[in-house]
Amino acid sequence: TTPNACDSIDVSLVDSATLVIAETKRAVVNKNGTCSVVFSGSYSANYYIVIKHRNAIETWSAFTVPMAGTPSYNFTTSAGQAYGGNQKEVSPGIFALYSGDVVKDANEAIELSDVAQLEADNTAFAFGYVATDIDGSGGVDLGDFPLLEANVNGFIFSNHP
Repeated sequence: TTPNACDSIDVSLVDSATLVIAETKRAVVNKNGTCSVVFSGSYSANYYIVIKHRNAIETWSAFTVPMAGTPSYNFTTSAGQAYGGNQKEVSPGIFALYSGDVVKDANEAIELSDVAQLEADNTAFAFGYVATDIDGSGGVDLGDFPLLEANVNGFIFSNHP
């Protein structure tokens, strides 16, 4: 939608008292890692922010965020911005979501079923905006395997209250 757009994520507000999703919106992520989300509801309590991406592990904010005014939250400044420190440093001082949860089977883990899907899509020469394109190159190829295997071997799963 814009020249700086590179991907999209689903952003949810989760009530900190009940852990019930209040609202979810799709947001366009810019090349610099920023995005803006405008929720339709009027929220004044504290909420967890939850991010879901096509091939990343579901990631929750480490802290609840008051929704009064114009709230802001930056996941990229430290692993501690994610619940349970559940992020990876990808450059000095830059943190990102773990990629590899390509099979959306509600288990919130990067595991062998994800490897099996990657192998199937690699064999089928899948390309385009597909979940098994772990490295974002536009196609499923041998470059995706090391990233996924590192996260499988690291026992990466979603952390949240």
